[in-house]
Amino acid sequence: MATTIDVASKAVATACAHVSNLVTIVSFNPLSTRPDNLFVLSLAKIGVSDTGTFLESLTEQFPQFAQDLQQMALTADTQLGLIVNLLESLLDQV
Repeated sequence: MATTIDVASKAVATACAHVSNLVTIVSFNPLSTRPDNLFVLSLAKIGVSDTGTFLESLTEQFPQFAQDLQQMALTADTQLGLIVNLLESLLDQV
């Protein structure tokens, strides 16, 4: 069974790949991405300046967290690993 950190990481990677042509998911099990240091990068570093489209992609994956996700104060400088951590904490509450 997948852990909440696995689910959160895969969801953020999927959202990144959906909104950026600079991100590729190489494999899901185990999760492997290009760039391989995806979660230490910011949204801006993967070419995302419109955080709204990124949030829409996450919300599509987790409609039950729509309100929580929309309240995130994301900027283009937000590190992707922090988003993973927030999503993991939401998943842990379920």
